[in-house]
Amino acid sequence: MLKFVFSNNIIHRHVFSNNLQRAYFATAARNFGVSMIAIFEPLYLIKILRNHGVAHEITLVLLYFGVIFLFYGLLCPLGARLASRYGLKTVILVSAPFLFAYYTALLYASHAPLFIIVALVVQIINKTLYWPAFHFFFAKSGSDDHRGREVSGSLMIGGVAAMIGPPLGGLIISVFGFPALFATVLLVLTLMAVPFLFIEEVRPDYHGNLLTEFKNVLSKDSRNNSIAFAARGIEDTTNGVFWPIFLFLQATSFFAIGLIMFAATAVILTATFLIGQISDKVDKRLILRGGVIITSLVWFSRMFIKTPFQALTTNLFYGFGITTVAVPFASIFYGAVAKEGQNPYHAVIVREVARNLSITVFMVICALILPLIPNIGVLFPAVSLITLFISKI
Repeated sequence: MLKFVFSNNIIHRHVFSNNLQRAYFATAARNFGVSMIAIFEPLYLIKILRNHGVAHEITLVLLYFGVIFLFYGLLCPLGARLASRYGLKTVILVSAPFLFAYYTALLYASHAPLFIIVALVVQIINKTLYWPAFHFFFAKSGSDDHRGREVSGSLMIGGVAAMIGPPLGGLIISVFGFPALFATVLLVLTLMAVPFLFIEEVRPDYHGNLLTEFKNVLSKDSRNNSIAFAARGIEDTTNGVFWPIFLFLQATSFFAIGLIMFAATAVILTATFLIGQISDKVDKRLILRGGVIITSLVWFSRMFIKTPFQALTTNLFYGFGITTVAVPFASIFYGAVAKEGQNPYHAVIVREVARNLSITVFMVICALILPLIPNIGVLFPAVSLITLFISKI
């Protein structure tokens, strides 16, 4: 399997350095475990709250995710400081038990809803430790001349693992229930930590804090990037939270939801390979703008969906559009991080603060207006408009 994934053809094309190969094989294991359950998390929380007779359950679920994004956005400079002091590999490894604890707490929440609060806290810690270190590791280890192929290669390796996750997770839920899915995910996450042990340690030199980074987010030099990060975060979160809820409220089965996500991921993998090959030869921003337009149109069309087949069809177009966004967007972002010189973490933290605080605001606004609108699909035209701002990077 390893020989197939990291064949001589891939190595000779300089898609990854050795350290990146190890890092993304490790990340693929993590992606597989998380992808089995990620799209079902909001649905699981809604189910718990309904079973315990809690009113306005969808609003509360949106606020739940909003709180996670809020505190992660505020604490990510702390995560960067910890990575600077102890090293990226160490911090990523330390995050693993908190991710394990997150899904354990969610499992117990079905019996005692107060465990939702425990889950919220440990997920904030997990995100604070993992994501700043992850993004900087990729930027620090990559090659600027092959940035597009590195990004597409990383997305493909992670995507192959993540593609199987949603339908498999939906099948497990349909046949055995949520407890069996949590048990499977916890087993995969336990194994995921092993590949990270073989990654070379990297220690960035970062001394920033929330106040300085918040000023950077609002500064004239970072303003356009901050808008793009915010738009990208809102679009991505809507696809991961609002879109599954929308399908769930239309009485779409868990397995069908998983298959709909599987179809998009299959398209994403194909498109990622093609776009990765040309993104180092063609203007990345030109590719990005085309992807933004396609993705925006898909979001507008989603409000008219009535059947699982229509959802599947739009998700195929979404898979192509979002890939045409994701590869050049990540290439531009990681290239900016690598060029930061003395403070390469600057761009990472600006991205995380702008992205997560904007998601928080969006979640709170949606939670407040949700009781006033006929269905969640009414929000999709707004997401369509927000998506256009991704091209500001």
